[in-house]
Amino acid sequence: MAVPPVEMYSGSFWNRMRKPLPLRTQVIRFTVVFVIVVFILAVLLQITHERMPDPKVTKPLPDLGFEVLHKYPFLFSVADCCIGSLNILSVFTAFKLYLLHRHCVGSGEPELPCNIPGVSRFFLSVWLCKENCRIELRNIHTIAWIRFITSYALLLLSRSIIMVVTSLPNPDDLCQNPPKIENRVKDILLTVLTAGAGSIHCGDLMYSGHTVILTLHLMFHWIYGAMVHWSFRPVVTVVAIFGYYCIVASRSHYTDDVLVAIYLTIATFIAVGHNADGAPWQLQLFIRWWPCCGANSREVAEDGVPVAIVIKNEEMMNFDGKS
Repeated sequence: MAVPPVEMYSGSFWNRMRKPLPLRTQVIRFTVVFVIVVFILAVLLQITHERMPDPKVTKPLPDLGFEVLHKYPFLFSVADCCIGSLNILSVFTAFKLYLLHRHCVGSGEPELPCNIPGVSRFFLSVWLCKENCRIELRNIHTIAWIRFITSYALLLLSRSIIMVVTSLPNPDDLCQNPPKIENRVKDILLTVLTAGAGSIHCGDLMYSGHTVILTLHLMFHWIYGAMVHWSFRPVVTVVAIFGYYCIVASRSHYTDDVLVAIYLTIATFIAVGHNADGAPWQLQLFIRWWPCCGANSREVAEDGVPVAIVIKNEEMMNFDGKS
């Protein structure tokens, strides 16, 4: 990626603030931000659990999705399986994007210590993109990760605030007699380490966290998965839609929770966008002042090639009085 000239950043304060951080720095710092946001979510989940209306007094709200779809409580576990399968596919796609980056910079394909026929070719071969080829392949894996993790952090942070502000009666059967949280610290750690799968909370409604991650995977593969293989788009679309059905049919969330989560996730992912500089400069303001976790200036190119910066000095050029 070409590095902008120094003159571009030598002007006003805002120009200096818009100077992009190194992509490696953004990856590290935004990942740390994501972990912090998950801790915040874990704490607020406990608050929403305690604030949930008494199921014996307040019944679940009327919902058109509940009236149309039959109730199958076990489908919530199926929704978790859908998310797990998309997690694996996203990791595979990210690795293939890394191979595309290596191909772009001329590094070639990596090799296993022992060649296993078929396996090595499947995992380590470069699948040249036939969709979205207008996107620059250099650092594509890093930029895609930054876009994914910043979008996810923004969505979880907004979800944390929204679900605490308004408490709704939970339609889930398990929450009709909500379990008491005995060890809060253990519950927080389980929530962080398992992304909520290892702990049970009630009242975390308003918009669905399961829908957020399903839709994020959908958007990720709609943009980047198609660069790896054309089949990723239809496959992930079917899995995501089936996951939405499982969430509503299991009565884990209201239909509105799913619809709002779909809209907010798509809007956030589009707003963050794909940029050669990584995250939008407004988001980089939150990590620019950090004294650790990466460099704050681009002294070398992102592919490791040193960058020569030429500074023009008009006084030295005109010392003899001639232009």
